[in-house]
Parts: sequence; structure tokens; C-alpha cells
Amino acid sequence: MASPNPPYHDTFVVAANPMEAKKIPALAAGGAWLRWFGTLVQNIDSAPVRKTSVRLVDQAATIPITPIPMESLSPGLYRVSFYSRITQAGTVSSSLKVTISWTDKAQALSLDGDTLVGNAVTEYDFGTAVIRVDAASAISYTATYAASAAASMLYDLSITVEALALVGES
Repeated sequence: MASPNPPYHDTFVVAANPMEAKKIPALAAGGAWLRWFGTLVQNIDSAPVRKTSVRLVDQAATIPITPIPMESLSPGLYRVSFYSRITQAGTVSSSLKVTISWTDKAQALSLDGDTLVGNAVTEYDFGTAVIRVDAASAISYTATYAASAAASMLYDLSITVEALALVGES
């Protein structure tokens, strides 16, 4: 949603005491300030806006496909980022793979992270994708986990979704 235009023609500086206002002439911002404020509004309108984040800690199982919770998801361009890390190694072996999925023009698409198989707390993965999303479709994630040990591997997963603005798009 675009910000309203600044009130260019309203008084920029007013007297703190209304009784003194009659003694002080009306003041207004100069042209350089007006241009700067206009540019500021444009920059804010075109900046990415974080829509939501998911933070899961000490997970010890597969997470089935799960929509990322958001109040509303308009069709448009988004940046989705994830970070996963093994926080406790399994006693023998384990693996973890994160997948982000969405729909663009009725086509199901996905970003597959690398499969972590090192079974060490220094193992991590991350990914970022700029995606276009259809109306009324969700951005989802899944974490595929496997372990063959008495002591299970634990992992953390963080996901962030940002709305991106494009010139000429609403």
C-alpha cells in the first residue's frame, strides 16, 4: 500500500504558543526539503517489508508441508529466506533437508535446500529465493528429517518472508 503524499502546501513550522503565531509569519519548507521528503516517501514505499517469520528450535522430527502463517498474501513478488542448523548431532547418522514451496501462474514450484548429512553441530544450510505468488495461494515449508540412532538429532529452522515492491505493480 502506498503512503499518502506529504502535505506539501500545509505549514511546515508552526508556533508552539498559538498566541505568538500572530507575531511570527507563516513558515514553509523550502524546495530542497520538499524534494527530499518526496524521495523519502518513494524509498519507503519501494523497500521490502517483512511479512512474517517462523522460528523453530530443537526440532527432532520431519515437519510436513506447512503453510507459513501470514495475515494476508496478495499476489506479487516476495523474498523467502531460510536458515537451518543441526544443534545436536545424532549418535550414528542423520539428515535434514528444507524445502520452500509456492504457486506461480498455477504451477507448483519449490526451492530445495541442500541435504545436511554431516551429523555435526557445525552443519547448516541457507537459501533465499525471489518468488512470484498467485492470489490465494500459500508459501509453505517442509523439513525432511531422518535419523538412525538411539539419540536423535535436533535442529533449528528460521524462515522469513518479505514483500518486494516493483515499480508499476500494486
